[in-house]
Amino acid sequence: MDLQKLFFDMQQEMIAKINVNKNHKNPGAKGTSFESTWIKWFRKYLPDRYSIDSAFIIDHMGNTSQQMDIVIYDTWYTPFILSKIRCDIFLQRAFMPFLKLNRI
Repeated sequence: MDLQKLFFDMQQEMIAKINVNKNHKNPGAKGTSFESTWIKWFRKYLPDRYSIDSAFIIDHMGNTSQQMDIVIYDTWYTPFILSKIRCDIFLQRAFMPFLKLNRI
């Protein structure tokens, strides 16, 4: 199996999906579509132990972040706090990367 070709093909698949998102005329719809594309891609390739969502992050002092477009967290160690309309709230120390995407 040619791993270099496999990863190249995966990259081309993601580039094609991102290019489709560039066609949205509405900035809000474009951003939502772009975030959704990344979330679906991460869910497809990350192990099931990890979960990917949009979320707000709360630190130990109760400070709340702006909405993070994409957060990746370990479902074994992440305390889930609240679920709102399409947005979750988690404690800060439970996270790996969080991504704030810029619109293209």
